[in-house]
Amino acid sequence: MSADDPESTDLREEIARNQETIDRLNHDLAKRTNDVRIIQQISTEITSTLDLGEVLEIVLGAMERVLGFRHSMLLLAEPAGDALVVAATRGYAQPAATARIRIGEGVIGVVAERRIPMRVGNVGASLRYMQAIRASMQAVGQAPAGDDVVTLPGLPDVQSQLALPLLVKDRLVGVLAVESPKPNAFDELDEILLRIVSNQAATAIDNARTYEMVDRLGRLKRFFSPHLAE
Repeated sequence: MSADDPESTDLREEIARNQETIDRLNHDLAKRTNDVRIIQQISTEITSTLDLGEVLEIVLGAMERVLGFRHSMLLLAEPAGDALVVAATRGYAQPAATARIRIGEGVIGVVAERRIPMRVGNVGASLRYMQAIRASMQAVGQAPAGDDVVTLPGLPDVQSQLALPLLVKDRLVGVLAVESPKPNAFDELDEILLRIVSNQAATAIDNARTYEMVDRLGRLKRFFSPHLAE
């Protein structure tokens, strides 16, 4: 069988295709193994402390160091259940814990309200559209009371956003959000990884807040009666 024989050519092409398939499968297997290692690493770090501030920093630190997300924020649900407050940020110039957002408002508020992740690939266009609608309503005096633009820490040139609810069973603990200046920066795999991390983070944050509350109650009982402390 000569090198120019059609059967020989077909055989070489089939071998090449098989090798490509094998290489792709090996790459996917290596990536899945690495993903498992990443989740295990983050889980170990998150559950290593009951200090709320440390938990928040560990989660956001893992976002950048392990998953490569440079801009992230954690918002926690307020006791009244009608708003979120920024508790920690990473990669932004604005300080944390200075902004609130109502449940149901914007991407993050909708994520909190519906308890579902949201992935947006063209945030700039969406923001311009919403601002135009808001300006039109304000011009004719139809904007709802208190319907001001929410100033959250964020990128001035943000293009992509991925936000996930932090849930313990059906109870909302907060929202984890990551951003990027690149359009369509987050894919389905990013969402899957962050969904697993958000589940771990929700439990760790909830445990830390409970520990903080119990510790505060214990200190109050040293100075007040148990009934008054409660």
